[in-house]
Amino acid sequence: MKAPRFIPNVITKVSPAEMYDALWDAWKAKFDETPKKASLFLLLAQWAIETAEGASMHCFNPGNAKSVPGDGRSWTNFRCWEVIKGLTVWFDPPHPQTRFRAFETLEEGAADYLAMLHKRFHLSWPAVIAGNPEEFAVLLRKQDYFTADPTQYGKALRLRFTNYDRTITTAIYDD
Repeated sequence: MKAPRFIPNVITKVSPAEMYDALWDAWKAKFDETPKKASLFLLLAQWAIETAEGASMHCFNPGNAKSVPGDGRSWTNFRCWEVIKGLTVWFDPPHPQTRFRAFETLEEGAADYLAMLHKRFHLSWPAVIAGNPEEFAVLLRKQDYFTADPTQYGKALRLRFTNYDRTITTAIYDD
């Protein structure tokens, strides 16, 4: 395992199909089972929201998840915003809000993303298993994953979930 270090910020755009494959591989490695399509479509939908479908994915961080000093992960910094008390507030580096996890490969990022959701946001994990976007949004918000309105986030998840269900096909599944 490499020592944590600062990685210069770079956008690491990947396609939804590439992200789907990385999530499938990460799931298989972590749980030693084949994931359900609905679970992967939900994770893919959340990736799409958090990264503008990969156009704003920084350093292979699928959820653009934050990092804190001492967490054992490499990091990067970039300008970002949060919704605080209903207002959009912008932060510029080196403010602590601008510190995000950073990875050298998509595979590393997908594995960390899956592990983070499963462990730190464990209350939302049953919604991942069920493939329920609206419940996932509500439970993620309760655990402070995001600061936006959970109803709007849930609608955005559902829209992308449905789109991926229609457009991404794979020969791996028979269900």
